[in-house]
Amino acid sequence: MLPPPETTDQLPPAGVADKALVVFSQIAVVVVVLLAVPANTFTVKVTSEVVAPHDPLAATV
Repeated sequence: MLPPPETTDQLPPAGVADKALVVFSQIAVVVVVLLAVPANTFTVKVTSEVVAPHDPLAATV
């Protein structure tokens, strides 16, 4: 088994400070994704739970 390859992404070059601030647009994209994904999942779950008791075949799919 080979050791993992060396990466330089983890440490900044000597004398260069690491970024401490995040761009606002990056935060906005993460918030939009987090808000959108649970909404779709929640809608699917509610629909399947409402349909399943009325349709016995829906539970076997």
